Amino acid sequence: TSIQDEASINELKTYLFSLEPRQSESKDIFRFYIDRVFSLKGIGTIVTGSLNEGEITLGEKIICLDTQKEYLIKNIQIHEENVSLAKAYNRVALSLNADHKELKKGYLLSKKGYFKAFKEADGVVFAKDLKHKSNILFCVGSKQVSAKISLLAKLDEEKYFVHFDFDKPMFLSFDERFILLENSRFKGGGRILNPLSEPLKKEQKTKLLHLLEKRDFLAVFEFLKNTHKFGFGLLSSYQRFKLTHAEALKIASKLKAVFVDEKELNIYQESCLKEVQNFISFILSKNPYAMLSATLLASRLHWASIKLCEKALKESKELDFNNGVYFKKGLDYEKLKEKNHHSLYEILKKEGIKPTAPYNLYDILELDRTSGDNILKKLTQANLVVRLAHNLFIEKEALKNLEQECLKLLETQSLDVGAMKEHFKISRKYAIAYLEWLDKNEKIGKDKEKRFLKTNI
Repeated sequence: TSIQDEASINELKTYLFSLEPRQSESKDIFRFYIDRVFSLKGIGTIVTGSLNEGEITLGEKIICLDTQKEYLIKNIQIHEENVSLAKAYNRVALSLNADHKELKKGYLLSKKGYFKAFKEADGVVFAKDLKHKSNILFCVGSKQVSAKISLLAKLDEEKYFVHFDFDKPMFLSFDERFILLENSRFKGGGRILNPLSEPLKKEQKTKLLHLLEKRDFLAVFEFLKNTHKFGFGLLSSYQRFKLTHAEALKIASKLKAVFVDEKELNIYQESCLKEVQNFISFILSKNPYAMLSATLLASRLHWASIKLCEKALKESKELDFNNGVYFKKGLDYEKLKEKNHHSLYEILKKEGIKPTAPYNLYDILELDRTSGDNILKKLTQANLVVRLAHNLFIEKEALKNLEQECLKLLETQSLDVGAMKEHFKISRKYAIAYLEWLDKNEKIGKDKEKRFLKTNI
């Protein structure tokens, strides 16, 4: 347009008035970049900005992603009119139960649990003469942050796939628009394609960005399934693909040769099932008396979900099942329980006053947690083991000997945590538990943190 050419201005007006109003997607999550913060007497903190994504209602809780503080929406205004609901696309003012000093221009308000921060991202940029490893100012919403650009691919004279390294963590979302400034002048603009940190080689990442730009999410899922040996998750599907969990699972259901854990939102190659079964075989080779469960396997294989482990256990040809436990085929279940009962007791007996924590004991014996807890419960009921604290079980004779030794020490000195640690060479956790046990002995008195022998007994 030009002030010297009225026709050009009229042409712009005609174009603008011909545009149909954009409708907000009902599935979109509320995202609101603050462009102004102030406080009004009798009202409190007000933030203003452009609501370009999602909706917000009066009384809702939101979170400032930059500070991780939650706030309540006390009032909403659109063009100075109070409303109970604001949808994109609108200029909106929000009244929050916040100290206005906690919020700043560029901070991002949203809903809790949808967005994570990353110091890197990938996108498509439209610009002239974009230089590799150049420093730019990345502008999104009302936020500005310095970044370094790495060129991944030059698609044509003014189009690039790029990788951004930001000075600060960013809560970006798939398809989010941005502008680039260089030396305070406009350099170009583009869209975020991959808002997460994705450890891929340059060629792999470029292929992924091509698929993301085309929104071919079935191909994207296929690609990620093949590049992530131990599965990839859909928990961040909204931030990553602008897809709800239901939409992401629907696409995942079309993949072949995979196992989809709909509860944990994970997609695994079929080879992952074999990996879990190989791990089962490894456990049995070390300890044929192992008592296994999906929970135990998932705790040992950090990448495997409980459902994947359950499937691997059910389909294993090496195992029998009884009372919620999987064990080596051919073993008698009752004798197996008795064997582990005896083994666990012998370990506690050998360890004396420095017993291993229960969950570590279970790992040693390859016991699922429920079976281990039941064994300790029976040992306690049989008066062979004494439970001193939530995760401290000691063999009864070892505790009796410790008590006798403490009584002998108390003939010449008092006992506190420091003295217990020094004499018995134990940790503070053990020292406190044993002192509290000594408090039950009627011969022993307590003055603040010190224990002593009562003179009248």
